[in-house]
Amino acid sequence: MKSRISYGLFLAVVMLVAFPSQEAFAQLGFLSGEVVDEDGKPIEDATVRIEAMAGARKYKLKTNSKGMYVHAGVSIQGTYRIIIEKEGYEGDYIEGVKAGFTRDEERSVKKFTLKKGKARQMAFDMTDEDLEKLKEQQAAARELAERIEAVRETFNQGVTFYNGGQYAEAVKAFEVVLEVDSEQPSVWANVGNCHTKLGQYDKALVAYDRAIALEPENAAHYQNKGSVYAANGEAEKAREYYEKAASMSTELSPADAAVNYYNMGVTYINGGQSQEAAEALKKAVELDPNHAEAHYQLGITLISLNDMEGAMDHLRTYLVLAPTAPNAEVAKALIEQLG
Repeated sequence: MKSRISYGLFLAVVMLVAFPSQEAFAQLGFLSGEVVDEDGKPIEDATVRIEAMAGARKYKLKTNSKGMYVHAGVSIQGTYRIIIEKEGYEGDYIEGVKAGFTRDEERSVKKFTLKKGKARQMAFDMTDEDLEKLKEQQAAARELAERIEAVRETFNQGVTFYNGGQYAEAVKAFEVVLEVDSEQPSVWANVGNCHTKLGQYDKALVAYDRAIALEPENAAHYQNKGSVYAANGEAEKAREYYEKAASMSTELSPADAAVNYYNMGVTYINGGQSQEAAEALKKAVELDPNHAEAHYQLGITLISLNDMEGAMDHLRTYLVLAPTAPNAEVAKALIEQLG
């Protein structure tokens, strides 16, 4: 007797061959995000590396002018590591990211904030020895943070002493903080400020030098050092450091640069160098047209240089900006005399 195959079974086999399950087709999705700096500004041309957590799939792209990136065509089923790198920044990464069906799906959109600094080694690239060293460093950092927290009240007390004119007491408080962590540039700067107020200029310079060594990109430290030299009657040294501070802060903060040029101008005035003072004060008012005292001092300086018209212009501007200031009556009298 011949064997017979059920028609129903045959039809089922045909259906399986002719119409494979949808799961046999790869579904593709999106990975997207944004890269910004610590001020929230977009970082353009950051390198974005996308690597499959399982398998050899790797992709590379760049962020656009808005700090955005988007990559389409990655498998929905996979998980990915997204690595962000940019020269001048530490870099960052995140693992286990799943692609979304759309570019705006929450699970696939990642925002990165990069810190400025040297590129750091990523954890996934580290050996066991590297990871152990990193753990030790992190433990040391936590211990230091706890010690700093323990002297936070002492630091605040130092600030209170300083604001109250108790500079010797403030120095003692800040020195306690430095015993815990001597790598804090702001604390060294505060120590320098106290010594400056106490007329201890040599000690102030030592403190500011420590602050500069730890934080060389901070223009305020150079400005403070210039002020010490000015107070000590060393005009050329003062001018050198005011110029340094002004050049560093012109792009980032024109108002701060104006303060440095103003201080430089006053230093020249005290040294009897009227022409140099006028040049510095002109830069101050160019950078910050609302710097009232710079206009006043420039007006006075221009009188000594026989530029009466220019002097009156700046004295009038001073009165518009500061009509009730202590020198307002002097400015009015000078304008009346010159007119």
